[in-house]
Amino acid sequence: MGSFDCYCALCTGPLGMGYVKLGRAETEALRKRRTQVNLRKRELAGEPMDVSGEDVHVHTKPNEEAREEAVDISHNSREDDQGYEDVDDNSDAGSMDSYDEKHSYDPQFLTENDFRWLDKSRALGFNEEASSLTKAFITGHGSYGDYGGFEVDQPGNDSNDTRKQTYPCYTSYDPNESPVFPFHDACFQILTHSLGYKDTEQIDKDALYTSMAQCLNRDYDRTLDLDYGDVEGAEQFWDCISGEEYSVCNPAVKPDIHAVLQNLMPAKLFSKALDSLQLSQKVQCDIFEKLPYDVLYGVFEHLPFYDTVSLMQASWHVFAYTRDSTFWKQMMRLHTFPWFWEVSPLLKDGTFPGDFDYKGAFLWLHQLTTPAFGMTGPFMGIANRRRIWNACQDLVPAYRARIVPTVQNESLDEEAKAIFHKAKSLHMPLVAYPQQKSITSISAQFIRSWDEIEQRASDLETYWNDCGALIGIAVRYGSNSRLFGNTNGIKGDDVHIEASEWIRELIVDVEQADMFDLLQDRSHYRSALDNKPARTACIQGMTVSIFVVILKNIYVYTDSS
Repeated sequence: MGSFDCYCALCTGPLGMGYVKLGRAETEALRKRRTQVNLRKRELAGEPMDVSGEDVHVHTKPNEEAREEAVDISHNSREDDQGYEDVDDNSDAGSMDSYDEKHSYDPQFLTENDFRWLDKSRALGFNEEASSLTKAFITGHGSYGDYGGFEVDQPGNDSNDTRKQTYPCYTSYDPNESPVFPFHDACFQILTHSLGYKDTEQIDKDALYTSMAQCLNRDYDRTLDLDYGDVEGAEQFWDCISGEEYSVCNPAVKPDIHAVLQNLMPAKLFSKALDSLQLSQKVQCDIFEKLPYDVLYGVFEHLPFYDTVSLMQASWHVFAYTRDSTFWKQMMRLHTFPWFWEVSPLLKDGTFPGDFDYKGAFLWLHQLTTPAFGMTGPFMGIANRRRIWNACQDLVPAYRARIVPTVQNESLDEEAKAIFHKAKSLHMPLVAYPQQKSITSISAQFIRSWDEIEQRASDLETYWNDCGALIGIAVRYGSNSRLFGNTNGIKGDDVHIEASEWIRELIVDVEQADMFDLLQDRSHYRSALDNKPARTACIQGMTVSIFVVILKNIYVYTDSS
């Protein structure tokens, strides 16, 4: 199979700064690299290119002017490099030196300090043998080794840590070893904010591990199936692509970004021009005209930015209602502040004059921080953070479905809520195959008050489908049943539970897979269309162990269903 690289689960970046290569800083090397980046930018922008990849109608500049402009680009410049002459690289096209220059980053746009953060990597693992209620853990710092392994330098402080030196990333060929999901410390901080927490310790690691397992990319098991943006470096081996410098730029908090923002902010934002556009008389029918102002605001909270712009363009009523500064301040709160943490205090009320153009400021910041091929300047790290934030957003629904499950049946009173919040939910890795992204979690709270246990008897009920699979389990107090699953099947034998008795454990029976069973062995099939599951694994039996408390003496008996 050969060796390969695995990447950060949150940013798909390399797990170590040793993978980053900076090119030469000589004038000719800079000129060639930036010309190549320019051609690629034009191609991505859809400009006409002939089959050789050269620009069809580029207005070139004299040689000396183009060379001087290429060399003089500073780290703080965001000017477009269009206008450089095309370069013939045939003289050294076959040399290793030419290959390295094409697959390295611009040394004037990146320094080692910009990508040292790549060395701070850990991994999220799962220890099935852990004695605690929670099973997931975070390793100590380490880096990617080879052949899918994450190498730990020193074990971490997590009590569930197995303290191994090497862990398999994303997938494990050993059925007794769970894989880990590697990440950078800086990316984990972004994920923390994305989940609505202030401290990484608040994250439920078990729920996060299961959520990541649900988002595995089965066709490419070296990252997760998240939207990492248009980054092409994560191939079989990390490829330093000129023009993607922002993808390895430190996304951490920038303490001095306030001064940079104020220095770069266009002067026209401080004197908002009056919008004289009036088209209301020409509008014959606008179905959105019936929506009041507050309803529109509620709709915008659930729309992505580009959908909001499309709605403004489609409706004069919406466009007119979104002219004022209040709306654009809200747009900043929804689409900028969550990931651009430094800009929030800068744009507070009273910081700028009353005629400050908040719409222009929002659009300017949106463009300034959009991750784009060939971008340069002091906002590369912010753009990378925004890219990582978008990837983390794909994990949020799966994580929240495990943290705040749907509770069926009765509404919760204060005592029931207290019991619910004190209860422990043991999140286990998802073992279904193939896994589905639409999986949701449900729960049923069987105990809603302590008096129910001490004073009321109950019955444990089970429900099974025609194939003998468990599809529902319920606890009934008289006529009141609390159900987990459904009752669309055959009712099993009830287990009666007297007052003051507790269910100690539920032991379920699942048929063991046998690779020599013809129904399960698919090796004799030759067509991909024949590669279908032979049967569905399911719970086919259950044993209930109950504590009986009588005069402080504990007896245990079991019953099967």
